[in-house]
Amino acid sequence: MQNILSKWLEPKSVETHPYGNYQLIETKEKNPFPSQLIPLICEAMINARIDLGYYSTLAKQYSWSKLIQLLSGNVSPTFLPMQRGFFGEVLVCKMLEEFHGYHIPVQKWRYAITKNQSLTGTDALAIRVSNGKISEICFVETKLRTVTNKVAAAEGLNQLKSDYSKEIPDIILFVLNRLEERNDPLLPAFQSYFLNRKDMTDNECFYLGLIWETNVWTDEVLVNVKLNSDTVKLPRLTVNQTCIKDLASLIAMLYRKIGMVEPSDDE
Repeated sequence: MQNILSKWLEPKSVETHPYGNYQLIETKEKNPFPSQLIPLICEAMINARIDLGYYSTLAKQYSWSKLIQLLSGNVSPTFLPMQRGFFGEVLVCKMLEEFHGYHIPVQKWRYAITKNQSLTGTDALAIRVSNGKISEICFVETKLRTVTNKVAAAEGLNQLKSDYSKEIPDIILFVLNRLEERNDPLLPAFQSYFLNRKDMTDNECFYLGLIWETNVWTDEVLVNVKLNSDTVKLPRLTVNQTCIKDLASLIAMLYRKIGMVEPSDDE
C-alpha cells in the first residue's frame, strides 16, 4: 500500500505490560484518516476478493470502471459482521506488510464461492523470505469490534491454538495447494518448509490483530487475553491493539465506495 498507512497509523511496541507473556503492540491514529488512502484501501479490499492482475487483461477490452461495477456486487458481503470482519482482515494484512515486512502469499477471501461465505480456520498466513528460503511463518487471526466486547480477543487466541494444534494446520495445506495450482515462484520454498516443518517450528510465530472502535476499547480485553494465554500456550505471540475513531462509519464509507449492498443485520 505504498507505505501510506504510515500517514495514518503508528505502531509502537510496549516494552513491559501486565497482560501476559507476549509482545504487545499499540497502534494509534497519528492523523485523521487521510482522503488519499480511500482509493488504495478500496483497491486492497477488491484485490483481496478478486485478482486484479488477472482482471487487468480484461480491462484492456473493457473499462476499469465498468469492470469494477460488474464485480463489486460479488466483492462486498451483505452481512454487516462479515463486512466489518473482512475489512479488519484486509487492514491487518496490510499492516503486517507495511509495518512488519511480511508477505501474504495467498489471499484467502478469493476462494469464497459466494460473497457471504464464511471461511473457517486461521485468517491468514504471513511469511518472510530470505535468500530464496522461508525464514518465518506467521499464523494470523483478526478480531474487529465496534461495540463493547471483552472476550473476542481471547476467542481469537483460542482459534489460533485450535488450528495450530492439528498435526498439519489447515491454513498450511490451503496455502500449499493454492501455490501449486498457480505454479507460484514461491512454491519450492514453501514445499521445503512443509516437508521440513518439524525442524522449523522455531520459525513459526503467531499474530493476533485487534481492530477496535476507540470509544469501546477497554483494557479488560487484554486482561482476558492474559487469562487465556496462561492456559493457551502459543510461543512467539504478538498482539497488536489498534484503536480507530469512528470505525463503523469509516468502514461503511469505504464499502459505499466499492458499491456496497446495504447490510441486513448488525453485530
